[in-house]
Amino acid sequence: MDKFKNLLVKIFTIMHKFKNLLYDLIPRYPGRELEILSCISGILIEEPVLLIGPPGTAKTSIIDEISNKLGLKFFRILLTKFTQPEEVFGPFDITALREGKLKRVTDGKLPEANIAFFDEVWYASSAIRNSLLDVIEKRRFEGIPIDLVTIFGASNFMSQDREDMAFADRFTFRIFMDVPLSPRLWEKIMMKAIDLSEERITGTQFQRYNTSLDEIRKIHLEVIRDSRKAFDTLKDKISDILLELISKGIFISDRRKFKILPATVIINKMLGLEIDNKIGLSLAIKFVSPTSQDDIEVINKVLISNKLTPYEDLIVKVTNLITEVMNVIKEFDEKVKQNVIQPEITQALKSYLEQINNLFNILTNDPLTKIGINNDMLYELERIKLEIEKRLDIIRQKLGV
Repeated sequence: MDKFKNLLVKIFTIMHKFKNLLYDLIPRYPGRELEILSCISGILIEEPVLLIGPPGTAKTSIIDEISNKLGLKFFRILLTKFTQPEEVFGPFDITALREGKLKRVTDGKLPEANIAFFDEVWYASSAIRNSLLDVIEKRRFEGIPIDLVTIFGASNFMSQDREDMAFADRFTFRIFMDVPLSPRLWEKIMMKAIDLSEERITGTQFQRYNTSLDEIRKIHLEVIRDSRKAFDTLKDKISDILLELISKGIFISDRRKFKILPATVIINKMLGLEIDNKIGLSLAIKFVSPTSQDDIEVINKVLISNKLTPYEDLIVKVTNLITEVMNVIKEFDEKVKQNVIQPEITQALKSYLEQINNLFNILTNDPLTKIGINNDMLYELERIKLEIEKRLDIIRQKLGV
C-alpha cells in the first residue's frame, strides 16, 4: 500500500512540474497556447508533433525552449535537399569499416537523443525518411533500441505529395498555427520579444524543469492505464465524431485514431481536469485529425455540432454577437447615406462595444480559456470592434462631439 501511495505522490509531483512548464511558457508566447500544450503533451505520451505555419510564428523557438528547459539530450537539424543521412544518424566508423564492421559514430546525432527536432521536415531525403519511419514507429535504429522520447517537425506547409503520406502519418499531432494573431495580442508579443532579446544578450538563466526518461515513462504508463478507465465514457462519442469527420472527407488513419484516447487523457491531466473531460477530447481531435489547413474549419464545425467544443456557450455567444453587430452596422451605414443618425442604433453600437470588451477580457486573461478558444475568434472580435469604433467616430464627427 505504501509503495502504491509513494508512486501516486511521485506521479503527482512529475505532473506538477510539467504543468508549471506549461504555465511558464504560455505568457512567453502570447497566442501560442495550443502549440505549447501539444508539444508538452506529445513528450509525455511519446508521440511525434508537427508544427505547420509561416516563417516567424515561433515554431522553432517553442520547440527549442521546451527541449532546453527539460534538460534531455536534444538533437536538432535544419534539413535541406542536400542533407545526407550521416548528418542525422552519424558517419560510419572508419576503423570499424577496416575491420569489416558496419558501425556508426553516433555522438551528438539522432540515435543518442531523447528529443529530436527536424526543421523544414519535408526536405528529408527518401533515405533519411525511410530510416525515420522505423525510428518513430519502433524506437530503434538499424535494429538497436534507442532512448528517443519524441520527434518534433516544423515546416511552412503541409506536404500533400503521395510519397510523403506514410512519413506525415507518423506525426500524431499536426498543429496548424493560426495567423494572423489578433491585434489585441501585438502589444504582449512586442513586450515579450523585448524580454526574450534581453535574456539572450544578458545570458539570463531561464527556469529549468529537468526531467528524465524514467519520469516521462511513469507518466506515459499512467496515461495508458487511465485511458482504459476513460474508454467506456468516451468510446461512443469518439466513434460518432470520427464517422462524421470521415463522411466530410477528412481521412484519419487507424494509427492516429487510436492515439485520440491517450491524447485526451494527457491533455486533461495537463489542464487539471478529469481524465474524460470533453475539453481534452475536443483538443485531442483538433491535434490528431487535420491533414490540411482547410480541415480545421470542418473539424471545428463537427465539434460544435456534437457539443464538444470547449466553452461552446461562449463561442455561440461570440458568433451570434458578430452576426448581430454586422446587421446593426449595415443598418447604420444605410442611415448615414440618408444623413440620419438614429439614437437607438448609436446606443446599440455602444452596448455591443462593451460586450466585445468584456469577451476580450475573458478570452485573453484566463489561460485555460485561451487554450480552448481559437485565435481567429479573437481576431474576428478585434475586426468587429474596429468597425464599431469607426461608426462611433462618424457619429461624433456629425454631432460635433
